[in-house]
Amino acid sequence: MKTLLLLLLAALFTLPGFTQATQCDTVRVTVPYDSVYTKVVRCHPRTRTKHTDSIRLDITCNILTTYGALVQGGSTTLSQDLHNAKQYIPAGSFWRSRLFMDGPGATGISTDYQKCVDSGYNLGMIIKWGNSSNSNHVAFPTDMTDYGAKLALALSHMNEDSVTVIHIEDEETTNNHTGSMAQYLTECATAAPIIHAWGSKVSNGGIHPIGIGLLMYDDYIARGKPDSALLLKNRTFSNQMGSYVNNPASNPTLNTYKLKCDTLLRGYAAAGLDFVNMHWKEPFNGIGDGSHMIPGGYTEYFDFIKRISGLPVMCNEVGFNTSAGSPTALVEMMNEFTTNHIVYILWFDDNDEGPGQGLMNNGVLTANGIAYKNFILNY
Repeated sequence: MKTLLLLLLAALFTLPGFTQATQCDTVRVTVPYDSVYTKVVRCHPRTRTKHTDSIRLDITCNILTTYGALVQGGSTTLSQDLHNAKQYIPAGSFWRSRLFMDGPGATGISTDYQKCVDSGYNLGMIIKWGNSSNSNHVAFPTDMTDYGAKLALALSHMNEDSVTVIHIEDEETTNNHTGSMAQYLTECATAAPIIHAWGSKVSNGGIHPIGIGLLMYDDYIARGKPDSALLLKNRTFSNQMGSYVNNPASNPTLNTYKLKCDTLLRGYAAAGLDFVNMHWKEPFNGIGDGSHMIPGGYTEYFDFIKRISGLPVMCNEVGFNTSAGSPTALVEMMNEFTTNHIVYILWFDDNDEGPGQGLMNNGVLTANGIAYKNFILNY
């Protein structure tokens, strides 16, 4: 079997669209990430390349996880942040940036873009409808002709080779926005073909585990698995979530949020998205203290998302919700993300929140920064 696998891999290198990366830990074959394709054989992340051709590959391979950073806050400039981050992520890694397409002062040009590119990073670009002076409670666009034209203009200011994924809005279920999830999915359906034609993948803005967990509980009950529902609740639910499933009428806000997540998970693929983007932090659902990850929940949650949405998962914002987050918990989380084949992982390096939350503090790696660096180097 091993000999047959090696022969299959060798044959593939003669086909268009496949590149054998140099300095690999193992042989690597890449195929664009699509549900009908098997994706990659693991290779050291520093040797990544971008591919646009595709072919069906009927052998089992591991999905390559790409690591990166989201830097927010701190007293340094972006240029200094970009320079500092090279202490823990190599050039060519993933970096999150954003631009605003519409509204007073919105030019459709990211002020961060060129600095990130000049520093050697690939980008996950958030494209927001609205502007920086009015970032909350912005209505989803309704004139799709106007939206599509402004999106195309915004894309024209960037080089597609430097942008790996474009995220439509940021945290679409939160008070960043007003409007229905159907309106948001219409925005995604308008954006996706424009972005694909330009040359990038596309995802949603970011949903959170709380709504997913509540949907999973309902799913277990609907499938006649009350014991599984109870185990899920006991392991991963906050007191508020537990009270809600016992009496849904007690929390209309949480019920509305759950229904939003259900609409989105069942609509992302039809809207043309390539990934479901999650924002994921410990303590998970508010449980725990950050010294260790909450065991047993990650795979269950990610498998549910993949099953309902039909899409792979990425996380452009992971980290800690507490300044007490530990290197031990960080490594545990990263192992879970990698084991579950999460396509992109960007650690939230907020150095204003305390040493347990950021990867750097005043340009110096924290204990968590060292742990993150070592994990990437040893992956």
